[in-house]
Amino acid sequence: METELTAYIAQIAGSVSIKIKIMHHDNTAKAILYQAQSHDLVMLRSVRRRTIAGLAVSDVTTEVLSKIECSLVLFGDTLWKPTEAEAIASL
Repeated sequence: METELTAYIAQIAGSVSIKIKIMHHDNTAKAILYQAQSHDLVMLRSVRRRTIAGLAVSDVTTEVLSKIECSLVLFGDTLWKPTEAEAIASL
């Protein structure tokens, strides 16, 4: 994901200010929530388990979604496609 973000930043350089921070912490959700306090937008990629509509969620994602106070964009796995039955069931 870092490579994809770096390539995207190169395309839009000068039009927006983007800061990517990669860090390691024992409590991922707590670290994200702490850092989010000083930002307008958080972008997360989640690939753990899927809801019926195909959105990937995890315990970290669930905690962050319930507590975050800024905007959040959640990316899932673009290669996953729901079956016809799953797509119909999500309607």
